[in-house]
Amino acid sequence: MTKNKENVPAKAVESLFNKVSNLIEQVRTRVATAMNVADVYSKYQIGRYIVEDEQSGKKSAEYGKQVLEGLSDCLTARYGDKWSYSNLRQARQFFLTYSNLTISDCQISDTPNFTLSWSHYLILMRIKNDDERRFYEIEGHFGEQVCSRVATAV
Repeated sequence: MTKNKENVPAKAVESLFNKVSNLIEQVRTRVATAMNVADVYSKYQIGRYIVEDEQSGKKSAEYGKQVLEGLSDCLTARYGDKWSYSNLRQARQFFLTYSNLTISDCQISDTPNFTLSWSHYLILMRIKNDDERRFYEIEGHFGEQVCSRVATAV
């Protein structure tokens, strides 16, 4: 025995719709957050690989630039435009900026605990003073616009 939609109370459908919609929105937010965090961690590790490669060979700056440009070409061919020479240099700088936190912040692992988006860290890396940068990381909920104004003023 099947019932048509006319026999279902509208309030029952609306209530169920609201519950399911809320769940979908929560999951989407969690997935986006997880993707952002994974992106930041990958940039940190890529920066680590670049720095370790540079230090192992004690290569000249020009040679290092050529290696990064070649790496960029290979990564861009496989994964798209996100892997430009400039982006790889930013990943390198990110590692150099944040690698000192692993000991001072008593991390269990050798990777700092990142909680902001990559765009936040790009702005925060402009702040040279470690304590000041850390303050704005903690206050990261102010958003990228505030961080950007602060970094420009510093």
